[in-house]
Amino acid sequence: MQMPRKLYRVSSLTPGSLLLVFRNWFGLAAILLGAIITLHLAVTPTQAQEPVVPLPRNPSWVSGEILDAQTPASLCNTWGDLDGDGDLDMVAGHVPFRGLLILLNQGLDAQNNLIMVSQLLPTTGWFTSSCALGDLDRDGDLDLVVGKAYGQDQIFANNGLTDDGWLNLEQVWIEEPTQANVTSQVALGDIDGDGYLDLVISGKDCYCRSSNGNVADTLYRNDTQAQGRIAFTPLVTFPQESTLDLAFGDVDRDGALELAVIVERNRRGDRSLRLFENNNGAIETTPGLDEAVSGATALAWGDVDNNGFLDLAIGQELDYNSIYRNRSGQLQTNINAIWRSSERGNTSDLAWGDVDNDGDLDLAVGDRNKGTKIYLNDGNELQREAVWESAITNSSAVRLAWVDVDGDGDLDLTQSATDSAVMIYLNSGGVLPTTTMLTSPDKSTNTFALAWGDMDNDGQPELATGTLQNSQGNYTAPYPWMNAWNGAANVIYRLDGDTMQPVWQSDSISATTSLAWGDVNGDGYLDLAVGNRPEGSWNGKTLTPNGFNEIYLSQAGTLAPAPAFRLGQGNEATTKVAFGDVDGDGDLDLAVGNHMLLANYDETGAKAPDKIYLNHNGTFQEPPDWVSSEANFTVDLAWGDLDGDGDLDLVTGAARGRYDTTPDNKISVYENIDGQLPVTATYTFPSDNFYSLALGDVDGDGDLDLAVGANGSANKIYRNEGGGFLFNPVWTSDDADLKSLVAWGDVNGDGWLDLAAGSSPRFGGVTPSKVYLNQRGILSEAAAWVSDQPARTTSVAWSDANGDGLLDLALGNSSPNSNEAQVDQLFINQGLAEPLTLSNPAVTLNVNQTTPPLAPANFYAVPDIRDEGVIPI
Repeated sequence: MQMPRKLYRVSSLTPGSLLLVFRNWFGLAAILLGAIITLHLAVTPTQAQEPVVPLPRNPSWVSGEILDAQTPASLCNTWGDLDGDGDLDMVAGHVPFRGLLILLNQGLDAQNNLIMVSQLLPTTGWFTSSCALGDLDRDGDLDLVVGKAYGQDQIFANNGLTDDGWLNLEQVWIEEPTQANVTSQVALGDIDGDGYLDLVISGKDCYCRSSNGNVADTLYRNDTQAQGRIAFTPLVTFPQESTLDLAFGDVDRDGALELAVIVERNRRGDRSLRLFENNNGAIETTPGLDEAVSGATALAWGDVDNNGFLDLAIGQELDYNSIYRNRSGQLQTNINAIWRSSERGNTSDLAWGDVDNDGDLDLAVGDRNKGTKIYLNDGNELQREAVWESAITNSSAVRLAWVDVDGDGDLDLTQSATDSAVMIYLNSGGVLPTTTMLTSPDKSTNTFALAWGDMDNDGQPELATGTLQNSQGNYTAPYPWMNAWNGAANVIYRLDGDTMQPVWQSDSISATTSLAWGDVNGDGYLDLAVGNRPEGSWNGKTLTPNGFNEIYLSQAGTLAPAPAFRLGQGNEATTKVAFGDVDGDGDLDLAVGNHMLLANYDETGAKAPDKIYLNHNGTFQEPPDWVSSEANFTVDLAWGDLDGDGDLDLVTGAARGRYDTTPDNKISVYENIDGQLPVTATYTFPSDNFYSLALGDVDGDGDLDLAVGANGSANKIYRNEGGGFLFNPVWTSDDADLKSLVAWGDVNGDGWLDLAAGSSPRFGGVTPSKVYLNQRGILSEAAAWVSDQPARTTSVAWSDANGDGLLDLALGNSSPNSNEAQVDQLFINQGLAEPLTLSNPAVTLNVNQTTPPLAPANFYAVPDIRDEGVIPI
């Protein structure tokens, strides 16, 4: 099913796109647009998407208050716009000796941190056991129903805000003392269709002397007149059995709410699921469905298979959770359950919500003394294995809710638990959701370089590809600086529909390892720098010294087929070229990272120095204007203003050489002082198994941090503090892929940079590429997205490939030998579908229409009653 698309802004920093940061300094917008991203071509559509749960395993926000540890659980986790400011506030639960905790949502601060302000409401009785929000008097704001343990239930009218900005909640109703004095649940729903919310209160037997012996559930009719004083009259009293959970739902889609209840029939713990049908606006007292369900503890309505009818999830203790199918308005029995969890749980609560914005409902399960789990819905079928589990172990009881807390268009997971703080897991948005994968035709060349740039200034970027040709059929060349690489023509492609059409090919046959776009002569068109290495074959001992780096100039939007400049000595294995205005004169200079000097296959390969060629009125020439004093096995470099002084510093990363040499595995930083770089690094620090780097502001503090891809160990992030990098990483991934190439990009449009990593094995085989999501300045240790068509990836880049405002992910791939064909890949980001929540929420008037799913307040509680449509609570 094609889901509606939601556009997000593009915000990214990659080694190429770092120039965007500096365009205010030297006004080269066209140059920087071209240097923003590197990518590769795509032709044949297929589908590829690994299941994604874009939530951190540790909570994004934690309350300062601890909820009560009483039994029954003193939990609410009820949401609605209480203060009328357009975002959702939370009624959390009871805080011992202080009252009912209400958290007023103040939105996000300048650093995108969630701000929740606590207000405590004094209530009667021992403690609060449950809550519900709804506009009971139809005055336009949300009133509060409070269920009590060992006390009388209460209703508080919402009278707006006090002069001090606090909620003005007035008790206007209290339950008769003869009713059940231990309440397990309260719920609101318009039973009779009169436009007013009715109330059901369930009783629970505590098997203790504090109970008054009445455990009957009671349905109250709302007799409030419009904007009058709230009044309720008992309407139906159910049998004297202890209720564990209940929920309203329109089972048969007739516009009237039925009531599902889990009851405990006796002290032996025998339990039943009962469904009380709604007959012309009146709830029957004899259940239409009465089925023994051993160990049932919780229930939740949700249309799991998208057939338009509500299915019922049942949580159990010491047993498997299950889902009852709804067939055209008839709830099936447990014998015909359409789903069972793969493991036994000890479930306290369930909640449906579309966490990955793919258009179907996923299920969150809160287990006692375990972590909270999420089961993803894949093609209208819930997976039996949980794909996400919180790092925090729950206590004895949990209450869950899906809420768009931060108003960013996706559902966050909120949790109240006994003897615990309130926890909120903020959703960072889906990663490449409903992704279409496009691939290149089969090819024998190896893509080690990608660069997007708008070559002809028409607003659509072209794609430059840099390749190597493996010269041996029986040899695996895993690194671009090793031997047995031949040259190939570099090609530029332009997207035409779903096909990449070649629009330029170089005359030069080069063994290319790196590309960079930049307007070197100030004519307003992008030129192309090409980093090369010597080529050769095992058939001869001497390498061809043709590894000259090249610059192709644009001729009014089309590159000349022959390079205008050839730089270097021809025997250097260049691994990176990058443009940046090092001397602040307004034009782009060229940095060249060199790995080793290559002349003969039998030589071990001496380290090569890095170089900078200054731009002299649009020309470059030998000798270089800057040469590092120390030669290293450089494999990557990037420009960036690390210390915020307005000029570009240079970061290089050195790795291993040939097998019989000692690896460098270090980062070198050259700090720019008044337009000049020192030839000796300002400082260096080790980084084990170094392979790639990327600069980007991961934590939103305004300076550039350093991501490092590793070769056989965890990827890392080094934080920038005070203009320099901390030598110990502040983040490491929980994997250890080989030859990891990293690139920053804001894939989900939340304003925080996410990290892509592509990798390839040492010799044979393939590995998947990954994306690590940024949770408001903290990168997830586990990859949130993993490609399900692994490859030998040798280049990675983000770009808005199709001009829709969304970052897509391109992977340039290689083959292990010259006899094996392979393809490059492009994962198209189609944005987030509008996330689903409960297909049939708690309150229904005329069920023909539904409210928009993510109106900030209306999603969970409605301050006004509509004449038609669904009112979600």
